[in-house]
Amino acid sequence: MLMLIPWTIINAIDFVMIFLLSNAIVKQKPVLTVKRALLGVVYALTLGTVAFFFGNGYIYRIATTVLGILAFYFIMKKPFSSAFLGYATLWVVAFMQLPFGIIFQLSGIEGMPLFLAVQILTLIVILILCRFLPFNNFFRFMEEHLVLKLMFFILTFICLGAAFYFNFEYDMPYLVFWTGMLTIVLIAIYKTSARIIYLRHTIPLMHNDTYHTTLGLLIKAYQREDVSQVEVLKKELQTNYNSHFEFDGFQLGKTTENIIAFIKSKQANAKVGIKYDIRYRQDHSRVTIDVIIKLLSILLDNAIESKTNKPIVIDLGVSLSHIQLSVGNEFKLKDPEGINRILMIDGYTTKKVNQRGYGLTNAHLTLKQVDGEMTTSYNYNQGGKAYYLNMMINIIG
Repeated sequence: MLMLIPWTIINAIDFVMIFLLSNAIVKQKPVLTVKRALLGVVYALTLGTVAFFFGNGYIYRIATTVLGILAFYFIMKKPFSSAFLGYATLWVVAFMQLPFGIIFQLSGIEGMPLFLAVQILTLIVILILCRFLPFNNFFRFMEEHLVLKLMFFILTFICLGAAFYFNFEYDMPYLVFWTGMLTIVLIAIYKTSARIIYLRHTIPLMHNDTYHTTLGLLIKAYQREDVSQVEVLKKELQTNYNSHFEFDGFQLGKTTENIIAFIKSKQANAKVGIKYDIRYRQDHSRVTIDVIIKLLSILLDNAIESKTNKPIVIDLGVSLSHIQLSVGNEFKLKDPEGINRILMIDGYTTKKVNQRGYGLTNAHLTLKQVDGEMTTSYNYNQGGKAYYLNMMINIIG
């Protein structure tokens, strides 16, 4: 019965790894509640007992697979497909056990001390990885793209089948085999991900950026009374973006008037009114009017796409040394992580979880070039009589 204790400890360490990875995947602090502690005790005792009576053969492997996926399911609180992805991620990370095991064997450590040493060292590495690697970004990207998720499922099933077929040994042939398998998996994921990023992110991001940049250049051409450039940009908008702006309100040589006309032209896409306060005192020392309009266009489109039922509020102030831009729209805060998700967790998007926009990302990239800052606020708007999300841009100096 003494061997039951080390087997239970080994599986308890397994549960701690699952616990850490689960929280890293959903990007939350690993808080140990009573329910989770009880889940860990049941997990360790059950698998420790199975290993004690049946060894680490097929029965034990099946039990660890089933209970491992269930542990990810209960901790992550996501669908079973996501729990399986979490378990597959554990397998990828735990590959390090093979070289660790061979090193310990060469050092003369064998049997149960070998398993315990490998488990403890693997736990330490996972602690470090969870601290520094963005598991949540990888996981979210995997969930957003069905093709990549399906491919990962298939490759994982193949690897699990191989693991169940071969006896697990800490030896060089086993290391070479699994290194090859892992290399194939990682190359397949990399190639597929690169293609998805190019088709689903890079191209739409560039298209979105060019559209807003063209709008900014159009207002700049009006300001500089460049009639030929105005006509070129109008044609480009109509041809490449199927954009049907009303240009009647635009005037050559004007700035504030054209900003207001630009806002009114956007009004056609909104089902609510747009309130604005424009204070364009003079051109900024570094940032030209086309960049300001580009940023305004991105934030305004973002507000319009929110399908708000309350007026959109714009506040723009430009002076020689400071640009302050704020666009606010009605926003119902349902996500407990709320506003923090927009710029930090999901990374420059107000879309729902597992959805992705491009405008705010382009605004962020533009602000990096001009040394500006984007922030958010969430408060009650007296005019709109509702809670508003305000996207704010500041460029100083």
